[in-house]
Amino acid sequence: MSSSARSGFAAPWRWSVVTTPLIAAGGVFATGAFVDVLNVGVAYVVAVALFAVFGTVSVCNAAEPGRFASVYATAAVVLAGAWLVWTAATTAWSGRAVTVLLCGLGLLGPFWFLARNTHHRKRLKEAEEERRRLAAAEARRWPAMLAGLGMDGIVQLERVDHSSDTYSLRLRLPSNGKVKFASLKSRTEEIEITAGLRYGAINVERGKSAAEVWMHVNEVDVLARVVPLPRENTPLTINNPLPLGVYEDGTVLAVPMQGRASKTVGLRGKGKSNLINVKLAALTRCADVVIWMIDNKGGRTARPWLLPWLEGRTQRPVIDWVATTNVEVARMLRAAEAVIDYRSNSGAGGDKIIPTARMPELMIICEEVALIFGQHDMSNLDNARRGLKIVQLGRAEAVSVDLVAQRGTVTMLGGGDLKSQLENTFGLGVADANDARYTFGDTKIAADLARLEHAGSMLVQAGRDTRIVPAKAWWIEYADIGGPGGIAEQNSYIGPDLDANSAAAANSAGGYNERWSRERAGHLVPTTERPADWGKPIAIPASAPETTASRLGLRPSKLIPFPAGDRPKLHVVPDKPVRDIPPVLAAVHQVFRSTKADRLHTTRLLADEALSGISAKRLGAVLGEYGVQPLSQPFVEDGQRGRGYRYADVAAAVQRIADGRNEET
Repeated sequence: MSSSARSGFAAPWRWSVVTTPLIAAGGVFATGAFVDVLNVGVAYVVAVALFAVFGTVSVCNAAEPGRFASVYATAAVVLAGAWLVWTAATTAWSGRAVTVLLCGLGLLGPFWFLARNTHHRKRLKEAEEERRRLAAAEARRWPAMLAGLGMDGIVQLERVDHSSDTYSLRLRLPSNGKVKFASLKSRTEEIEITAGLRYGAINVERGKSAAEVWMHVNEVDVLARVVPLPRENTPLTINNPLPLGVYEDGTVLAVPMQGRASKTVGLRGKGKSNLINVKLAALTRCADVVIWMIDNKGGRTARPWLLPWLEGRTQRPVIDWVATTNVEVARMLRAAEAVIDYRSNSGAGGDKIIPTARMPELMIICEEVALIFGQHDMSNLDNARRGLKIVQLGRAEAVSVDLVAQRGTVTMLGGGDLKSQLENTFGLGVADANDARYTFGDTKIAADLARLEHAGSMLVQAGRDTRIVPAKAWWIEYADIGGPGGIAEQNSYIGPDLDANSAAAANSAGGYNERWSRERAGHLVPTTERPADWGKPIAIPASAPETTASRLGLRPSKLIPFPAGDRPKLHVVPDKPVRDIPPVLAAVHQVFRSTKADRLHTTRLLADEALSGISAKRLGAVLGEYGVQPLSQPFVEDGQRGRGYRYADVAAAVQRIADGRNEET
């Protein structure tokens, strides 16, 4: 509805001070005219008028609109009834009857505003009193409940609502010292049982003074939900906290990463790889961050982020350097050392470098750090020493690390000195409470970490002196990273190149300029996509979007040489209609093109008018005849998880038919 339509519809109600008396007077006159036409007897009109008066008095006594409003309503009904009785005995069509009615309107009309205003103020006062009554009852509910558990004397000072199911209570402990913070925190399970809440719904932390505590109540388990990553690609800066998920109360989890060394600890299957992808999704949106990654899984975590470049859809990889072998890891660590040495000796930035696109933050993410720094292998000693130097000296030089391990022990993280320098901590689940103490140290927090059961659920400490809070990492589907139009492709033009002098230092120490050579990075190219000739240079599309470096007028870093020479050629479905394509396949292809999605749920496809009446089983059978198979893993779309199809498979089937080479049939 347009704004003019809305305003025209609402105008009579906005001007009800004027329109209500006019409408009432018109209604009275219409009633009198109707009675006059029907020639109703005066006795009947008198009876109805008396009934209306008594009804008005009864309604006012029940509704209690206020004394003035009650008197006004009764007087208006009495005078209206008297006018109707008079016109029933005479006529409503005389000038005298109309004059009397208008005089009554002039007498009672101005007082309508006062009557309505007094009624409104009385209702507001009643609503405020009811709110205060409920607040007082709520303020007594929790102290009374705690008193029933033997914790007498606790007073509720404040309640802060975060959502309909999540709130925080500021409590004051009794001055006699009988109830302490530690005793209250240790009995949260008893409080949850008494309050009828789920296990883990209550979390307690200290307030500003020793006598104050905050009790956070979360009636809904946000950690059990799958929260998809919001699809945004607006540029960020590392100088601001990066969004990584949601807190238990539903607010966005934003963690400062600039100049901070981080550790991520969790067992297999607890969501470490997904959290790495979430961090990469945020870091690649930063216009002042260069990402290096040590991926000891043979490049499994990094490869989807490289796919847009490996497939020729972008002119640069979104991750600046990937190391998957021990030799390459050693080169990368030496290069990071050299960057720190250069920047510290250059005097850039004064006492501390503030990252910009011209001198960006260097973020080194290390997957399975135990294989690089772990004390179980003496050959890691040199790497551990370099890692310690990078962590100790990198803060002022805008060089940070994020270490990922399965346990938080010093033997896995490279030693106690290195572990003590890691400020941000992400705990995603451990084997037991004893193992959890290596991550956070606190016994109660260790117990909380040990009972996290949902993948992606974690405890987060953003800095040493901050509170440890439960949170849920956003969920990223694997195909959303490197697929057409995916996160990696959209973000590849945001990130900067490493500044020229830092790149020169890295090249001198670790062969930075040759990091994407065939010998060092060729294994990252999928075998099926390696061209026969690996020696040809890359042809950069002239229409490629402008990078951050080119917008700043900076010389691009030497990352263009492709490890496989020519990029594989992609088949693109032409825009013009193609004949002889089966109707079902053509309809599915059209749905994908209209939605511009790289994958869709089966239910979404069947909702299209062209596919109405077809069952999911029949759709799968028809598409299967042309080599289009459903995805093996379910994925999240519009908050729903389900199975579906990928656009690339549908487009490939259409292309095969268009080329007259449908081998699948």
